[in-house]
Amino acid sequence: MNHRLIELVKQLNFQQSSESWYNFKINQTNSETSDRSTIFAGKILPENAKILTTEFPKQFSCIGDDIFFNQQNDNSSFDEKSLKLAQITKALAKAYPSKFPGWRDEQYCFPYDNPVAKIERACINFFGVNGCGSHLTIFRNQPDLEILIAKRSALKSNYPSMYDNAVAGGLPYGLSPRECIEKEAGEEAGIFDKKLLESILYIGSTWYTKADPYYGFRKQFCYQLDVTDYSEFEPNAIDGEVDSFEWCNLDRVCELLCGQNFKASSAFVTFHFLLRNKFLNSSDFDDEFLSKNMDFQDN
Repeated sequence: MNHRLIELVKQLNFQQSSESWYNFKINQTNSETSDRSTIFAGKILPENAKILTTEFPKQFSCIGDDIFFNQQNDNSSFDEKSLKLAQITKALAKAYPSKFPGWRDEQYCFPYDNPVAKIERACINFFGVNGCGSHLTIFRNQPDLEILIAKRSALKSNYPSMYDNAVAGGLPYGLSPRECIEKEAGEEAGIFDKKLLESILYIGSTWYTKADPYYGFRKQFCYQLDVTDYSEFEPNAIDGEVDSFEWCNLDRVCELLCGQNFKASSAFVTFHFLLRNKFLNSSDFDDEFLSKNMDFQDN
Protein backbone atom coordinates (compact mmCIF):
# COMPACT_ATOMS: atom_id res chain seq x y z
CA MET A 1 0.00 0.00 0.00
CA ASN A 2 2.83 2.42 0.84
CA HIS A 3 4.33 1.89 -2.62
CA ARG A 4 1.04 2.89 -4.22
CA LEU A 5 0.84 5.96 -1.97
CA ILE A 6 4.41 6.95 -2.87
CA GLU A 7 3.50 6.87 -6.55
CA LEU A 8 0.38 8.88 -5.80
CA VAL A 9 2.34 11.59 -3.99
CA LYS A 10 4.84 11.88 -6.83
CA GLN A 11 1.97 12.35 -9.27
CA LEU A 12 0.44 15.04 -7.08
CA ASN A 13 3.35 17.38 -7.69
CA PHE A 14 2.24 18.31 -11.19
CA GLN A 15 5.48 20.06 -12.12
CA GLN A 16 6.39 20.16 -15.78
CA SER A 17 8.27 22.50 -18.06
CA SER A 18 6.69 25.88 -18.64
CA GLU A 19 9.70 27.46 -20.35
CA SER A 20 7.71 28.39 -23.44
CA TRP A 21 5.17 30.32 -21.38
CA TYR A 22 5.21 34.05 -20.76
CA ASN A 23 6.19 35.42 -17.35
CA PHE A 24 3.28 37.54 -16.16
CA LYS A 25 4.52 40.74 -14.48
CA ILE A 26 2.94 43.82 -12.97
CA ASN A 27 4.67 47.18 -12.67
CA GLN A 28 4.15 48.88 -9.33
CA THR A 29 5.12 52.27 -7.92
CA ASN A 30 5.43 52.92 -4.18
CA SER A 31 3.16 55.89 -3.43
CA GLU A 32 5.39 57.08 -0.59
CA THR A 33 8.87 56.68 -2.07
CA SER A 34 8.03 56.71 -5.82
CA ASP A 35 10.28 53.66 -6.18
CA ARG A 36 9.25 51.39 -9.06
CA SER A 37 9.27 47.63 -8.87
CA THR A 38 8.07 44.71 -10.94
CA ILE A 39 6.03 41.92 -9.36
CA PHE A 40 6.12 38.42 -10.81
CA ALA A 41 2.51 37.24 -10.77
CA GLY A 42 2.54 33.94 -12.67
CA LYS A 43 2.96 32.35 -16.09
CA ILE A 44 0.58 32.69 -19.01
CA LEU A 45 0.04 30.31 -21.91
CA PRO A 46 1.19 31.80 -25.25
CA GLU A 47 -2.34 31.53 -26.64
CA ASN A 48 -3.71 33.46 -23.64
CA ALA A 49 -0.96 36.08 -23.96
CA LYS A 50 -1.94 36.57 -27.59
CA ILE A 51 -5.58 37.10 -26.59
CA LEU A 52 -4.58 39.73 -24.03
CA THR A 53 -2.26 41.69 -26.30
CA THR A 54 -4.76 41.53 -29.20
CA GLU A 55 -7.91 42.42 -27.27
CA PHE A 56 -6.30 44.87 -24.83
CA PRO A 57 -3.07 46.20 -26.39
CA LYS A 58 -3.00 49.26 -24.12
CA GLN A 59 -3.18 47.18 -20.97
CA PHE A 60 -0.97 44.22 -21.93
CA SER A 61 2.32 44.15 -23.82
CA CYS A 62 4.96 41.49 -24.46
CA ILE A 63 8.69 42.12 -24.18
CA GLY A 64 10.74 39.02 -24.86
CA ASP A 65 9.43 36.23 -22.64
CA ASP A 66 7.51 38.63 -20.39
CA ILE A 67 3.96 39.95 -20.59
CA PHE A 68 3.19 43.08 -18.59
CA PHE A 69 -0.04 44.38 -17.14
CA ASN A 70 0.27 48.08 -18.00
CA GLN A 71 -1.61 50.92 -16.38
CA GLN A 72 -1.70 54.55 -17.32
CA ASN A 73 -0.48 55.19 -13.82
CA ASP A 74 1.67 52.57 -12.09
CA ASN A 75 0.73 54.31 -8.87
CA SER A 76 -2.96 53.46 -9.29
CA SER A 77 -4.65 52.20 -6.15
CA PHE A 78 -5.65 48.67 -5.24
CA ASP A 79 -9.29 49.46 -6.02
CA GLU A 80 -8.42 51.11 -9.34
CA LYS A 81 -6.42 48.08 -10.48
CA SER A 82 -9.21 45.78 -9.32
CA LEU A 83 -11.81 47.76 -11.27
CA LYS A 84 -9.71 47.70 -14.44
CA LEU A 85 -9.13 43.94 -14.13
CA ALA A 86 -12.85 43.38 -13.55
CA GLN A 87 -13.68 45.24 -16.75
CA ILE A 88 -11.09 43.27 -18.71
CA THR A 89 -12.00 39.84 -17.35
CA LYS A 90 -15.74 40.30 -17.83
CA ALA A 91 -15.13 41.20 -21.47
CA LEU A 92 -12.81 38.22 -21.90
CA ALA A 93 -15.25 35.80 -20.27
CA LYS A 94 -17.97 36.97 -22.64
CA ALA A 95 -15.72 36.56 -25.70
CA TYR A 96 -13.96 33.36 -24.61
CA PRO A 97 -16.33 31.57 -22.17
CA SER A 98 -14.46 28.25 -22.34
CA LYS A 99 -11.40 29.97 -20.86
CA PHE A 100 -13.30 31.03 -17.72
CA PRO A 101 -15.45 28.11 -16.51
CA GLY A 102 -17.26 28.25 -13.21
CA TRP A 103 -17.63 32.01 -12.78
CA ARG A 104 -18.42 32.50 -9.08
CA ASP A 105 -18.51 36.23 -8.33
CA GLU A 106 -15.89 35.45 -5.69
CA GLN A 107 -12.77 37.58 -5.39
CA TYR A 108 -9.23 36.25 -4.99
CA CYS A 109 -6.04 38.12 -4.12
CA PHE A 110 -4.04 38.99 -7.23
CA PRO A 111 -1.47 37.56 -6.64
CA TYR A 112 -1.87 35.98 -3.19
CA ASP A 113 1.58 36.62 -1.68
CA ASN A 114 1.80 40.28 -2.68
CA PRO A 115 -1.67 41.41 -3.77
CA VAL A 116 -1.94 44.54 -5.87
CA ALA A 117 -5.60 43.92 -6.74
CA LYS A 118 -8.41 41.42 -6.45
CA ILE A 119 -9.78 39.32 -9.28
CA GLU A 120 -12.63 36.89 -10.00
CA ARG A 121 -11.67 33.40 -8.85
CA ALA A 122 -12.49 31.85 -12.24
CA CYS A 123 -9.74 33.96 -13.82
CA ILE A 124 -6.69 32.83 -11.86
CA ASN A 125 -6.03 29.88 -14.16
CA PHE A 126 -6.11 32.05 -17.28
CA PHE A 127 -3.55 34.43 -15.78
CA GLY A 128 -1.49 31.63 -14.21
CA VAL A 129 -1.44 33.25 -10.78
CA ASN A 130 -1.21 31.38 -7.51
CA GLY A 131 -4.18 30.27 -5.46
CA CYS A 132 -4.75 29.03 -1.93
CA GLY A 133 -7.37 27.10 -0.03
CA SER A 134 -8.25 25.90 3.46
CA HIS A 135 -8.91 22.19 4.05
CA LEU A 136 -10.27 20.37 7.10
CA THR A 137 -9.84 16.68 7.93
CA ILE A 138 -12.52 15.51 10.36
CA PHE A 139 -11.76 12.27 12.22
CA ARG A 140 -12.63 10.11 15.20
CA ASN A 141 -11.16 7.14 17.05
CA GLN A 142 -13.64 4.35 17.86
CA PRO A 143 -11.12 3.06 18.89
CA ASP A 144 -9.51 2.80 15.44
CA LEU A 145 -9.12 5.80 13.17
CA GLU A 146 -12.02 6.83 10.95
CA ILE A 147 -11.84 9.82 8.62
CA LEU A 148 -14.86 11.62 7.25
CA ILE A 149 -14.62 11.71 3.46
CA ALA A 150 -16.96 13.80 1.33
CA LYS A 151 -18.22 12.98 -2.14
CA ARG A 152 -18.67 16.10 -4.21
CA SER A 153 -21.99 16.91 -5.83
CA ALA A 154 -22.43 15.74 -9.41
CA LEU A 155 -23.51 19.32 -10.19
CA LYS A 156 -20.14 20.86 -9.27
CA SER A 157 -18.48 22.62 -12.21
CA ASN A 158 -15.08 21.31 -11.11
CA TYR A 159 -14.33 17.71 -10.10
CA PRO A 160 -17.98 16.54 -9.93
CA SER A 161 -18.70 13.33 -7.97
CA MET A 162 -15.08 13.04 -6.80
CA TYR A 163 -13.97 12.25 -3.25
CA ASP A 164 -12.77 15.17 -1.19
CA ASN A 165 -11.88 16.38 2.29
CA ALA A 166 -14.89 16.78 4.57
CA VAL A 167 -14.54 20.56 4.36
CA ALA A 168 -12.53 22.59 1.86
CA GLY A 169 -12.73 25.89 0.07
CA GLY A 170 -10.73 28.39 -1.91
CA LEU A 171 -9.33 31.29 0.08
CA PRO A 172 -11.16 34.46 -1.01
CA TYR A 173 -9.96 38.01 -0.69
CA GLY A 174 -10.58 39.46 2.77
CA LEU A 175 -10.54 36.23 4.78
CA SER A 176 -7.69 34.62 6.70
CA PRO A 177 -7.17 30.86 6.25
CA ARG A 178 -8.72 30.32 9.70
CA GLU A 179 -11.76 32.47 8.93
CA CYS A 180 -12.14 30.63 5.64
CA ILE A 181 -12.18 27.15 7.15
CA GLU A 182 -14.69 28.16 9.83
CA LYS A 183 -16.97 29.63 7.16
CA GLU A 184 -16.66 26.51 5.00
CA ALA A 185 -17.24 24.25 8.02
CA GLY A 186 -20.65 25.81 8.45
CA GLU A 187 -21.57 25.84 4.76
CA GLU A 188 -20.30 22.39 3.79
CA ALA A 189 -20.72 20.31 6.96
CA GLY A 190 -23.21 22.25 9.10
CA ILE A 191 -20.68 22.95 11.84
CA PHE A 192 -21.78 26.05 13.74
CA ASP A 193 -21.18 24.97 17.33
CA LYS A 194 -18.66 27.40 18.83
CA LYS A 195 -16.92 24.70 20.86
CA LEU A 196 -16.43 22.54 17.76
CA LEU A 197 -15.15 25.46 15.73
CA GLU A 198 -12.68 26.37 18.48
CA SER A 199 -11.43 22.75 18.44
CA ILE A 200 -10.24 23.03 14.83
CA LEU A 201 -6.44 22.87 14.80
CA TYR A 202 -4.04 24.19 12.20
CA ILE A 203 -1.55 21.40 11.40
CA GLY A 204 0.56 22.74 8.54
CA SER A 205 0.32 23.14 4.79
CA THR A 206 0.88 21.44 1.46
CA TRP A 207 1.76 22.98 -1.88
CA TYR A 208 2.44 22.01 -5.48
CA THR A 209 2.93 23.56 -8.88
CA LYS A 210 0.90 22.43 -11.87
CA ALA A 211 1.29 23.30 -15.52
CA ASP A 212 -1.35 21.21 -17.25
CA PRO A 213 -3.34 22.73 -18.85
CA TYR A 214 -2.43 25.97 -17.05
CA TYR A 215 0.32 27.12 -14.73
CA GLY A 216 -0.36 27.68 -11.07
CA PHE A 217 1.22 27.41 -7.67
CA ARG A 218 -1.35 26.03 -5.24
CA LYS A 219 -1.12 26.03 -1.46
CA GLN A 220 -3.47 24.32 0.99
CA PHE A 221 -3.72 25.39 4.64
CA CYS A 222 -4.42 22.17 6.54
CA TYR A 223 -6.65 21.84 9.60
CA GLN A 224 -8.00 18.91 11.59
CA LEU A 225 -10.97 18.34 13.88
CA ASP A 226 -11.21 15.41 16.29
CA VAL A 227 -14.88 14.62 16.99
CA THR A 228 -14.26 11.45 19.04
CA ASP A 229 -15.84 13.03 22.12
CA TYR A 230 -18.79 14.44 20.17
CA SER A 231 -20.95 11.32 19.87
CA GLU A 232 -23.87 13.31 18.45
CA PHE A 233 -21.83 14.86 15.63
CA GLU A 234 -23.46 14.43 12.24
CA PRO A 235 -22.23 16.34 9.17
CA ASN A 236 -24.86 18.19 7.20
CA ALA A 237 -24.13 19.56 3.73
CA ILE A 238 -25.87 22.93 3.93
CA ASP A 239 -24.82 24.47 0.60
CA GLY A 240 -25.42 21.41 -1.57
CA GLU A 241 -21.80 21.10 -2.71
CA VAL A 242 -21.46 17.68 -1.07
CA ASP A 243 -23.51 14.71 -2.24
CA SER A 244 -22.70 12.44 0.71
CA PHE A 245 -20.30 11.77 3.59
CA GLU A 246 -18.63 8.48 4.48
CA TRP A 247 -16.71 7.48 7.62
CA CYS A 248 -13.70 5.52 6.36
CA ASN A 249 -11.17 3.38 8.20
CA LEU A 250 -7.51 3.61 7.23
CA ASP A 251 -7.68 0.84 4.64
CA ARG A 252 -10.68 2.44 2.98
CA VAL A 253 -8.99 5.86 3.00
CA CYS A 254 -5.88 4.44 1.33
CA GLU A 255 -8.06 2.62 -1.19
CA LEU A 256 -9.80 5.87 -2.11
CA LEU A 257 -6.53 7.80 -2.24
CA CYS A 258 -5.01 5.29 -4.64
CA GLY A 259 -8.06 5.27 -6.87
CA GLN A 260 -8.72 7.63 -9.74
CA ASN A 261 -11.62 9.50 -8.16
CA PHE A 262 -10.08 11.58 -5.34
CA LYS A 263 -9.56 15.30 -5.95
CA ALA A 264 -5.77 15.56 -6.19
CA SER A 265 -5.11 18.55 -3.92
CA SER A 266 -7.41 17.08 -1.26
CA ALA A 267 -5.70 13.70 -1.53
CA PHE A 268 -2.45 15.51 -0.79
CA VAL A 269 -4.05 17.10 2.31
CA THR A 270 -5.25 13.70 3.54
CA PHE A 271 -1.78 12.24 3.01
CA HIS A 272 -0.36 15.17 5.04
CA PHE A 273 -2.82 14.42 7.88
CA LEU A 274 -1.86 10.73 7.95
CA LEU A 275 1.84 11.57 8.12
CA ARG A 276 1.47 14.35 10.69
CA ASN A 277 -0.52 12.11 13.04
CA LYS A 278 1.81 9.12 12.43
CA PHE A 279 -0.81 6.89 10.84
CA LEU A 280 1.79 6.54 8.09
CA ASN A 281 5.54 6.30 8.65
CA SER A 282 7.37 9.24 7.06
CA SER A 283 10.55 7.12 6.78
CA ASP A 284 8.78 5.10 4.08
CA PHE A 285 8.70 8.18 1.85
CA ASP A 286 11.21 10.47 0.19
CA ASP A 287 12.23 13.02 2.85
CA GLU A 288 13.44 15.50 0.24
CA PHE A 289 10.14 15.35 -1.58
CA LEU A 290 8.15 15.80 1.63
CA SER A 291 10.21 18.79 2.77
CA LYS A 292 9.70 20.48 -0.60
CA ASN A 293 5.94 19.96 -0.66
CA MET A 294 4.61 20.20 2.90
CA ASP A 295 5.29 21.41 6.41
CA PHE A 296 3.88 20.38 9.77
CA GLN A 297 2.64 22.48 12.67
CA ASP A 298 2.93 21.04 16.18
CA ASN A 299 0.20 21.96 18.64
